[in-house]
Amino acid sequence: MASGCAGSIVFSWQDEWFKRTWNTMAHVDLTKTPFWSDVQTNEQFFGLLAFDPGKERSVSYPDGDLEEWQDMEPVLEADALRLYAQYDEKYLYLMIEGENYNPVADRLSLGLDITPKSGSSTVLGTALNFDQPVDFYLMIRGDQAEIQVQERYEVLNAVSGSLVYGEDPFLDPPAKDSPVFKPIQLILQDVSRYQLGLSKVREMPATDPTGILKRGNGNPEAADFNSLTDYCFAEHAVELRLPWELLNFSNPSEMQIHDDYYEKYGVENLTISSIQIGATTKYQGEVAMGRIPLKGWGRKVTCHERLKEAYWRMQQVWAPK
Repeated sequence: MASGCAGSIVFSWQDEWFKRTWNTMAHVDLTKTPFWSDVQTNEQFFGLLAFDPGKERSVSYPDGDLEEWQDMEPVLEADALRLYAQYDEKYLYLMIEGENYNPVADRLSLGLDITPKSGSSTVLGTALNFDQPVDFYLMIRGDQAEIQVQERYEVLNAVSGSLVYGEDPFLDPPAKDSPVFKPIQLILQDVSRYQLGLSKVREMPATDPTGILKRGNGNPEAADFNSLTDYCFAEHAVELRLPWELLNFSNPSEMQIHDDYYEKYGVENLTISSIQIGATTKYQGEVAMGRIPLKGWGRKVTCHERLKEAYWRMQQVWAPK
């Protein structure tokens, strides 16, 4: 009051997994949101206290320490690379290693086959040919990393295409096997308030390139911890974590993904039992695929508490003077 301000100082004591946000509500099953942590939904993470998956720690952290992968069998061995995978209530975790793999200099390409309804074995702009039609294409080299989606499986177009692209997406849907892969964008402007101005010039709603991935250290115990970290390098390896919703999972607790938008006219659930993944550092040629089996956890959620840095900052602010 003395500063002339009004309002809250702390919005929420703890994070809230059940929360939803207007720009992702259509992408997920709203009846199952308490059973997983949706990184794409900002509303869930305003607390001073985090709930991280796992009873005591998460199954993996992208921090360059490969200890949590040592006793695992790879889901794929090809092109002098070994690919490992595991998951929890928040992320799909991947680790790719190879004796001659230089993560800073080499271009690592990944293809992920999520839905059996669509996908392309080829990616326009590359000379790669995946063994299975893929729905997502991911490239990592040094500080540059991005995951793109095949245009048939782009949820932004199916849900908000008329606003973002100015055309009704259902009048001329993308082909199921289109080789076009697009940047993943998340709409940021409230479409219900969208209006044409007096100038009649059509303004596109603001979007965020949410498919661009960030390099850093994702271990909360590390001095250089960054909660926004997506991937981290080791000497001949990379650790990577991908949010479930970024891969078009509507309810990972039961391993449900988005069905074909243009058959269902919107987002509907489709249950899967596995995804296929391929990796290579080659610039052309065939890319072998491996299988990641999936089994949902239902209502049996695990989590542990973690005080965020903001808690200690607030403690300093409120300390007796």
